[in-house]
Amino acid sequence: MTVFNNRTLLFLEKGLQGSMVKQKAVAQNMANFNTPGYNSAKVNFKEQLQSALGSSKKIALAATKEGHITNRAPLNKINPQIVKMTNTQINTDGNNVDIDQEMAQMAENLIYQNTAINQLNSRIGILKNVISEGR
Repeated sequence: MTVFNNRTLLFLEKGLQGSMVKQKAVAQNMANFNTPGYNSAKVNFKEQLQSALGSSKKIALAATKEGHITNRAPLNKINPQIVKMTNTQINTDGNNVDIDQEMAQMAENLIYQNTAINQLNSRIGILKNVISEGR
């Protein structure tokens, strides 16, 4: 395992990738708020990340080789997708975008991004400290 290829850094990377896709979907929704017939888009990557972490009620099994049994989904299987929501209540013009909900989603995503970036910076700072102190 290389220094930059540990599970925590990969998890943070996947989380940031998912939040970028979510930001794109929210921006599309907000841009099409007044577009008649537009169906809002959602991205649900948090469940994939939770599955990759493993159940919080069970002890996570350590898998040091690819063939080992684990109760976590592999991180490379996390692939956030934009999905059109067609089963929500539609306004009179056929548009189902709730601008208040989109603003809340944008704020939540921004908090998530900032937290993930802070964690990533912290991990890199630890590695930097180890490298510089371990002369």
